[in-house]
Formats: sequence, structure tokens, C-alpha cells
Amino acid sequence: MENALHHFGGVPKTLVPDSLKAAVFKADWFDPELNRKIQGFCQHSGTALLPTLPRMPRHKGKCEAGVKFVQNNGLKGRQFASLADENRHLDHWEATVADTRIHGTTRRQASPGNHPRTF
Repeated sequence: MENALHHFGGVPKTLVPDSLKAAVFKADWFDPELNRKIQGFCQHSGTALLPTLPRMPRHKGKCEAGVKFVQNNGLKGRQFASLADENRHLDHWEATVADTRIHGTTRRQASPGNHPRTF
């Protein structure tokens, strides 16, 4: 999560992750039971974690389509020798493919300044 916040250049007011077991021990709309390390990270970062409920696709927003786009376009049929190689490939793919497409919802290309690549 920290790497993602660095990559996108900031911290949103809320994070809405899927109810992954490493972060969410008990998914509850009003009082979720969260991993203490995740809670501490969120408090330190000044953000709130609002996990989605299991089997509730409408809670997940547009992120699911983005994951499928990366899997079916950026990663499909490719193998990498290391995580670093995969990250380099995805960084290049994002800049040359993902950010140049016309987004289905916004009907715009991603602006070059939206995704900083160095910290």
C-alpha cells in the first residue's frame, strides 16, 4: 500500500480495498475488524480504510475492470525472471499503452502528471 501511495503521489481520504484476509479479519459494513498493522498504517498516513463487503461487486467501483485490463493486456502470455523485471515492464506498458488509451468512463487519456514514476 505504501508503494502504491508513493506511485500515485499522495494519500486519498479513504482507501476502499477488497476484503483481503491480510488486512481485514472480519468484513462488516459498520465495524470491520482490521489488521492492527493496517490500522496503524492508515492512521500514520492520514487515511481511512473502508473495506468492501464480500460478494458485493457494486462496492468495488471501477477497480475490477482495471485489474482485468492489466491481466488481459499488460501481462497476458508473459513471464518474468523477477518482480523487478515485471515492474519495469508494467511501468513501460502503463506509459505507452494504458495511459494512452481513451478511458471508458472519463473519455480522456490519463494526463502525464497523474502517475509519477520517480520519488
